[in-house]
Amino acid sequence: MAHVETRLPVGTRELLESPASGVASASVPVGTRELLESPASGVALPRVPVGTRELLGQVNAAQLVLVLCVFTWGAYQCFWNLAAANIGPDEPVYLKAGLEYIRGDFSYNREHPPTVKFLLGIAQLLLGEGQIAGRVLTALAAYSVGVILWFWLRREIGWAGAITAAGFWLILPHGFYGNVRLDRITLLEPFMVLFVVAAMASAWRWWRTGSLWYAAAAGLLFALSVTSKVTAIVMIPVFILLMVIRRPWKKSVCAAVLFMIIGCAAAVALYAPMDIQSALTYMVDYQSAHNGNGHLVSIAGMVTRYPPWWANLWFLAAGMGAIALIVVGGLTTVSLLSRYRVLTAYLAVALGLLVVFYLVISRVALPHYYYAWVWLLCALAGVGVSVLLTGRNGATTLVNRRRKSIQTLTLVAVILFSLISGITASVRVWNERPAGAALVSARLADAGLSKGLIYVEGLAGWEFVPYLGSRITSSLQDASLVGIIIGLGPTDSVPPSPEFVRALINNPDIFEAVKIDRICLFIIRDKTRALTLLARVHN
Repeated sequence: MAHVETRLPVGTRELLESPASGVASASVPVGTRELLESPASGVALPRVPVGTRELLGQVNAAQLVLVLCVFTWGAYQCFWNLAAANIGPDEPVYLKAGLEYIRGDFSYNREHPPTVKFLLGIAQLLLGEGQIAGRVLTALAAYSVGVILWFWLRREIGWAGAITAAGFWLILPHGFYGNVRLDRITLLEPFMVLFVVAAMASAWRWWRTGSLWYAAAAGLLFALSVTSKVTAIVMIPVFILLMVIRRPWKKSVCAAVLFMIIGCAAAVALYAPMDIQSALTYMVDYQSAHNGNGHLVSIAGMVTRYPPWWANLWFLAAGMGAIALIVVGGLTTVSLLSRYRVLTAYLAVALGLLVVFYLVISRVALPHYYYAWVWLLCALAGVGVSVLLTGRNGATTLVNRRRKSIQTLTLVAVILFSLISGITASVRVWNERPAGAALVSARLADAGLSKGLIYVEGLAGWEFVPYLGSRITSSLQDASLVGIIIGLGPTDSVPPSPEFVRALINNPDIFEAVKIDRICLFIIRDKTRALTLLARVHN
């Protein structure tokens, strides 16, 4: 049977799909909207004349001001006061690896893929060596995610839903270990997320237009994501899903093959300088051992190598805060009522894959892992706002006054609580400063102890080594000992014994206690009595 191409008046699809259009969904014959929305139907959609903007993407002057305000606020959250926070867990490692890779030495940090380290090396060549270059690049990656979400979603769910998704990502907190945003320090996750968001946006544009250029771009971008952090590979099924549901299958197969060829070629090219076979073998062996041996982490007051399955959810709640989590989680739930069924499923499947991997498959849970799926919660929250504005069926006129009142009150509450959470995060960004171990040397110098050794318990090495490396001792009987540091807050380290801590606290004539943020520094006043006491109470 010959294929019959259905022709529709120019602009019909946009009017029917758009909450901004004012066209009541009920006037559309059953199934028509789905046919028009989905390329899987095989119905040829009309081309929109050049220069005609889809109604969902249109932004008037007042809306444009709001959009600019959100992105300006997001720029502040990402870039302001970047140098203040303490050095992050793996910042020195990735920054050093970046410089070494640019210089041709690929023997460092082979347990992770190379893309981020290439970028960090280039950033340090341009901006100077050190953490500022890495943090600027990381913040730029985070900001770019917000930009992509805005341009991707505004033509799909309307400007309000799109700016909600971008704004939640850029403004709401998602931090760890006292940092308001973990993309303000150098980590691999922000780059993995940037490239996977760009890949999913490109794959979606292929699904909408059928252009193989978008499929090729998605393959390249996904390769950059996987070679930033290999965890991204668990998201391959979401791309396969999108390609399977599209018709005709011949084009889908072509797109899938192109996606895989471009992705594999890009990955091979990025790995080529470091001997791909040995690099992949080393990475797989290392990560397998890491997953098997666990990783020491503090969660809900306990320190363990094998945290419970809900550990990453706990880190999510601690990193975002109750207000932001309730707002984003509530709107994500509302998104399940969306008429944008394919888009919602696309995002939800990606979220599900990451959550299952981090909660069920991986035996390691660290405070920054949840960052991998925060953007998906923000995107689905944007869909949820679109549902609240237009109703389940997409009609701009609500069915009854009671529903309109409920939706209006819900939107007001969402805006209010989002502002509270965002402003709180901004204040924390403004007040960010060096803390804890970074201040110990200055405090000892004030006490006339600019030299001498320091013993540390209850802190992970990354928290104090960058600041006290040459002054650290592992012996409490060292004649040069001048101070003892005890960690007070959550950390990836075994806490000191209560007997040891009590001995320090109950002898103020021997140890002067100085609390500095999440640590307590005990300055030794009487070295002879201190060494005798410590030999008795500490094994």
